[in-house]
Amino acid sequence: HHIQQRTQEDPIYYNRLSDQLDAILNQFRDDWIALESALADFITTLQHGQTADNTGLDLLKQAPFMRIIASISFGDNAIPEEARQPLIELTVTAVRKIQQRIGLIDFWRRQVAREDLGREIYEQLNEYEIVPRERRDELADILVELAHQNHILLTV
Repeated sequence: HHIQQRTQEDPIYYNRLSDQLDAILNQFRDDWIALESALADFITTLQHGQTADNTGLDLLKQAPFMRIIASISFGDNAIPEEARQPLIELTVTAVRKIQQRIGLIDFWRRQVAREDLGREIYEQLNEYEIVPRERRDELADILVELAHQNHILLTV
């Protein structure tokens, strides 16, 4: 239930958790003692939340955006070393832009403001050239929606 509630805030992270939970349930479905132990470990991991990584990004405000960008850019593959720093810079720049825009009164009620934000993000995606050209428009829309889901986190 916790995973389903939070999926829209950080889809990549929570989908991975969901996959891990499914794997545990499938692996130990016939061994109740091992299942109980694996679930206890999984719950402990959930309770501790995300741990810091080596990107330096804010885990709640920036990392969800980077995970989406990386997923669309590289799929399930590891982020290439040469793309790592530009990806971090793109994420920081995009989140900063998002925070500036969504802090305006009634931002989410104004269609034109949302479209403008999408265009600005699209332009940033073009600048960094990390994301495949044919996926940039889609990604801009996804990032705007992610910003909407994380509005409170991004504006405090």
